[in-house]
Amino acid sequence: MQCIERGRTPQPGELYVQCKQRTHAQWSPLSCGNRACPNGQNHEINQWLDRQKQKLLPVSYFMVTFTLLAQLRDLAWRNQRKISS
Repeated sequence: MQCIERGRTPQPGELYVQCKQRTHAQWSPLSCGNRACPNGQNHEINQWLDRQKQKLLPVSYFMVTFTLLAQLRDLAWRNQRKISS
């Protein structure tokens, strides 16, 4: 919790940020870097999500998984074609 409380405050340090035209500059607080912190790893999380999205197939279907009652499993196994259609 201490890392999260310190995140985006001057405590973990600051970075001097300046635009390319050098017309605007400011000190920006560093994040704590804690993976549980919503501010600390936001950039890395977004990069991971983008990589996962690139792996998705361009189709409009989805898979649903559920568990059958133990009493129905043998019946479902013997009739897989009827159940899956």
